[in-house]
Amino acid sequence: AEFYMLILTVKASVGRVFKFIITVSPLYFAYTVLGVAMFSDNFEMFGDFFRTSRTLFSLLNGDSVYAIFTTIQENSSPSYRFFAQFYLYTFCLAFIVIILNVFIFIIESGYDAANETVYGDNIALRVTLSHRRLDAIL
Repeated sequence: AEFYMLILTVKASVGRVFKFIITVSPLYFAYTVLGVAMFSDNFEMFGDFFRTSRTLFSLLNGDSVYAIFTTIQENSSPSYRFFAQFYLYTFCLAFIVIILNVFIFIIESGYDAANETVYGDNIALRVTLSHRRLDAIL
């Protein structure tokens, strides 16, 4: 039953996840190009498009957050440091806080659809849905 729920969740979510990734990819591309334009002369991790994309992806996954912030903090002038930190903070805010949570919500709504398909009209599901409707009204 769990494997079937997993398959139904993926089936219910894959289309919306793909559309969401297509929608968000220009923003990621813009941050990558901006990172190359701003930091390619001073930092090796932002040296070209692919290195910048790899750096931002590792930042997005939380792999090297401290290392990236420390490198920029230690190796730049105060005015340049402000723009670098603003760039990194807005990237973290946009992608880690907002976009990843929307991604999780899309998967969760697919799970809810799969749960309704497998278990039918469930009281816990009705409470969750009515709570969502209440949130939409408020």
